[in-house]
Amino acid sequence: MAPERGIDIQTLGVTEIARCARHALALLAAYPLRWLLLIIVFFVVVESLMFIPYIGFVAKMALAGLLGAQMLVLFSGAAAGQPPKPSRLFGVFSLLASAQLVLVLTALVPFIIGLAYLVAQGGGLHSVAYFFGNILTSKPPAPDVFFIFKIILYIAGLPLMFIPAAVVLRGLSGSRAVAEGVRAAVRNWPAALAYIAPAIFLEWLVLELPVFLPRTALAVLAVVAVVILVAWSFSFLYALSAHVFGVAAGRVQPGDPCSFPRRAESSRPDRRRSVE
Repeated sequence: MAPERGIDIQTLGVTEIARCARHALALLAAYPLRWLLLIIVFFVVVESLMFIPYIGFVAKMALAGLLGAQMLVLFSGAAAGQPPKPSRLFGVFSLLASAQLVLVLTALVPFIIGLAYLVAQGGGLHSVAYFFGNILTSKPPAPDVFFIFKIILYIAGLPLMFIPAAVVLRGLSGSRAVAEGVRAAVRNWPAALAYIAPAIFLEWLVLELPVFLPRTALAVLAVVAVVILVAWSFSFLYALSAHVFGVAAGRVQPGDPCSFPRRAESSRPDRRRSVE
């Protein structure tokens, strides 16, 4: 049996990355209020899991990985003129279990690496107690340590950033989704750096601004900045992924049974369609 051939992956230069950025801005500008509502729903659903004792942070990261992938689907639809709807945010749960597992692990691996850094600082398991206790009573790491922890999360996630797109835009799953997603990231490391740069800059601002701003003003500014950053990150990641994988706008339609490998599909290959 011949080995499976890899999919075509484009390498983006500075001009293409800039074009993706303009594309991302245009997508956000097309439906600004709808995207704002979607981001609010995303935050409420994901962040509320942190209040679950012991497993809250792990559950939050896992669900964020799933819903974040579905946001790429919604941006794909928006690129084809379909207004995004919050009800479609949960369409990711119709994916095959193997595809969902890839998305969850993609979100958890950087988190695990970040935890390993905290343990290696010399505090042992006590240094990660905040993430496995009750956030209402547990004390978080010191601000400078927490900052480095987050930077490690961003950097560790770079090789994995295109895996969600490989799953939801190209319909891959399992080890092939991982392999093609990592290959895309390696070939497009300048795009990956452009993607995480705003997040790292915001984390630095949050660390430094308490010296200059009152706590209330800083909290309001941080919330607004995070909402804008998350919306931009999803839009930019979609634009980059669509160019890298050569996916046409609207190719993946929320609710379209041909969009993803789904549980209800037969285990036999469909000979009427080409297999990616």
